[in-house]
Amino acid sequence: MRNEPLKVLISSSVYGTQSLLRQSYATLRGYGYNVICPPVGSLAVNPRKSNLENCLHAMTECDIFVGFIRPISGSGRDSTEEKSVTHLELERAIAVNRPRWMMVHSSVVKMRNLVGHVFYDKKGVRNGVEFKPLKGEFDDLRVIEMYELAADSRIASEKRGWRFRDPNDLRMALEDLNLLDNGRLTDAAVVLFAQEAGHIFPQAHVRLTACSWEKSGAEFQEDRVSRGHLFAHLKDYDAFLGRHVIVSSEFTAAKSHREDRPQYPYWSLREGFRNPLIHRNYEAVYGRVSVSVYPARLEIWSFGDLPHGLSVSALKTGDRSLPVNPDIAQVVFLRGLVDLFGRGTRKMVEKFKAQALPAPAWKKQAGGVCVTLRSRTTPGEPPKELNARQVGLRRRMKPGGQTDLTKYGKEIEGKLSERALRNDLSQLVQLGYMAKQGQEKNTFYVRTEKPAG
Repeated sequence: MRNEPLKVLISSSVYGTQSLLRQSYATLRGYGYNVICPPVGSLAVNPRKSNLENCLHAMTECDIFVGFIRPISGSGRDSTEEKSVTHLELERAIAVNRPRWMMVHSSVVKMRNLVGHVFYDKKGVRNGVEFKPLKGEFDDLRVIEMYELAADSRIASEKRGWRFRDPNDLRMALEDLNLLDNGRLTDAAVVLFAQEAGHIFPQAHVRLTACSWEKSGAEFQEDRVSRGHLFAHLKDYDAFLGRHVIVSSEFTAAKSHREDRPQYPYWSLREGFRNPLIHRNYEAVYGRVSVSVYPARLEIWSFGDLPHGLSVSALKTGDRSLPVNPDIAQVVFLRGLVDLFGRGTRKMVEKFKAQALPAPAWKKQAGGVCVTLRSRTTPGEPPKELNARQVGLRRRMKPGGQTDLTKYGKEIEGKLSERALRNDLSQLVQLGYMAKQGQEKNTFYVRTEKPAG
């Protein structure tokens, strides 16, 4: 049994962050850790080695790495062409597989999202566009690279125990994942990571629709196609659920605060969508994954039959998995997005039963497999006096939620006059679904407790 305290190395650019580093040092010391933080003088220095060599040696000797990625890249370099000490320490921490925690300044995340595509190609390789440092604000693009490195490299190794030959070499990493064959990206790599995967393989599209009521021929509240890679589909789907899955709110006798209850168990909704993305037949150029939301049910359909030896009834027990696309399944598993293969559908059933909801139902339909998820909402048509826009707003908003004329106008498809938007909201007020608050330009509308039906 180890008696010595764990060694923690704190790494960051120093300028403007001395107080933060001292505070972090003191806090970790207070918890009993042996903290190495060069700016506060706790790094043992070998005079025969350079500053960088001493820091990298400390990285190798420590048990835990804590780093701060800030807009200022940091010192310790002989020239601006070289990476900072913090950047090199992070690479070393990944290489030797040290547990690590990285705190990222919000400005780095914003710059990555706003201008990252200007200076890096789709594979994350720096292009030739000149970058002029913003003195005192953002001095080196490689802080974006540090962010990507910290965010992505840990997932497979720390969550799943996967070991890359060289986590810093993209080509080798793709080869390790069977996504690169004789120097060419495989189809699975395109589905997983290509920014415009849907343009390369139309069958990789996902259609997302939301209907106003249960009967066929109902007007669509939303009808859109997601065309990106697999992980972009997951993001689009989550946003789609946020717009169309009802969340009811109630006060309980045991709790003094309002408790939100979604229409379905969210974990099951996500698992039900991830499965067809992972297991669908991408070799067929026709058919695509489709998601349809109705007031009282949600259906997810995917083209292709179940693997030989796997029946629809076996999905409920979830005792095994036969991935149609093993390379895609492996990457999604390593990213920590699914549990052990074979357990997902069983957990979906368990979570629905735990909330006293009908069990998910799978069936073969139109050359594919469809899963139907039913909610506790009683199906029924909306009041005839409401249009599809009003029905959508009424169901999206939970009691206490607020909107105004501008926000409502941005949420609906197509352009409407201010008068039409105001009439929509006024009618919802008259029917008791909304309450009007404020006056003139400060007017807003609050969703009442009246159920959507």
